[in-house]
Amino acid sequence: MASKKYGSGRYSPNQEFRRDEVIDSACEILRERGVSGVSVRSVAEKAGLSSGAIHYYFRDIQELLDLAYDKLTDRYFARISAFSRAIEDPAGSFWHTVLSYIQPWSAHSSMPLLWCEYYVTSVRSGRIEGVRNSQRRTVSMFEAAMATSGLQFAVSAEGLFRHANGAVLSMTLIPASIDTLIGELAQLLGVPKPMSDVFACRNPSCKLCAIEAKAQFAATDATQH
Repeated sequence: MASKKYGSGRYSPNQEFRRDEVIDSACEILRERGVSGVSVRSVAEKAGLSSGAIHYYFRDIQELLDLAYDKLTDRYFARISAFSRAIEDPAGSFWHTVLSYIQPWSAHSSMPLLWCEYYVTSVRSGRIEGVRNSQRRTVSMFEAAMATSGLQFAVSAEGLFRHANGAVLSMTLIPASIDTLIGELAQLLGVPKPMSDVFACRNPSCKLCAIEAKAQFAATDATQH
């Protein structure tokens, strides 16, 4: 397999693997310390490389930041897709997609903060393609879920994205429950608010449910000993 060209360098498969490890290190720092924690020095220390190696693999820190944020986004959307596919009812699958998107934002205040940090940093650097790409992917995900839901919506996927993002970003100042957010979204979309059981997975062989059940059993078992 021919090596790919990144920036101004051409790397061997082994170097490409090392480059991916550096991106993983940047992802860890993003989760732990946010955008402000991602620097050439911090990533080099985390990856066990020199600062010169970071400059060799990436044009600048913004390129590395974009790639790391994109990788975190990949994992986020993969998780949403996996959970939503486990719901057999089309309308339920749509609402599960929405819930899986907003729930982590409301449960972890670091997520809205990370998004805001990334947005501000990208705008200040004049390189906002990473932000636009993340937004496009979210809208596309909503479009796909809406198209197969069997529901008639009063607004577009873009409208859903704007309201959902605005809601979760404002929750640090105006707290609201997930049930409240879902109710507001249902009203905006012009569709009935879903019953709570539409989020229940009815697939008896679902691996995600098995993992969750195993974790719950382990937690219960630990409290009894």
